[in-house]
Amino acid sequence: MKRSSPRTGELDTRVWSSATWSAPLITQAILIVLLLSWWALTNQQLSLPGPAMFAASAAITTLITAPLGAILLRSASARSRGIGLSIAGALVVVLIGGLLYGLLVIRW
Repeated sequence: MKRSSPRTGELDTRVWSSATWSAPLITQAILIVLLLSWWALTNQQLSLPGPAMFAASAAITTLITAPLGAILLRSASARSRGIGLSIAGALVVVLIGGLLYGLLVIRW
């Protein structure tokens, strides 16, 4: 019986290779989505404080990229699964990095 989504231990070297090579590009793409959503929210002239604006743009970014990563992780192609894994990892890194930047540098 074939599973609909492979577990992390079941991913072969082609999946990990694709995830490793695509991670820098995927991270930049997710950062762009985050910044564009932040920019779009600020252009709507919402009177939200900084942390709330980041939370809203992070939620938009997550709603856009997480389903795409989940769909790719269930693909039959090793390259697609690697890119899906890269999207999932990059999303976590971008959100944690943005939160730490806000807390430690900007001091929300």
